[in-house]
Amino acid sequence: MVAPAHNEEENIPALVEQVGAALSPLGIGFEFIVVDDGSTDATREVARSLMADRPWLRCLSMANTPRARATASPRRSTPGFAPPAAV
Repeated sequence: MVAPAHNEEENIPALVEQVGAALSPLGIGFEFIVVDDGSTDATREVARSLMADRPWLRCLSMANTPRARATASPRRSTPGFAPPAAV
């Protein structure tokens, strides 16, 4: 599952909890990727802090988000994506 996140630091913990609660009981392997697309708040830090005890959680971060286009038109091959944080 993939979720874009732009300035969502207050919402990320609840979203991660809800995804885990919905998918973990199914007994299947899954991965949840939060894509921080240029947030100016602590979205990235909050998402990464939640990764420590959730092996299924990942966070990708845009390092060079085009100004005024953070969520308008994502580019799959944009070199602005930073590698996922290591746990």
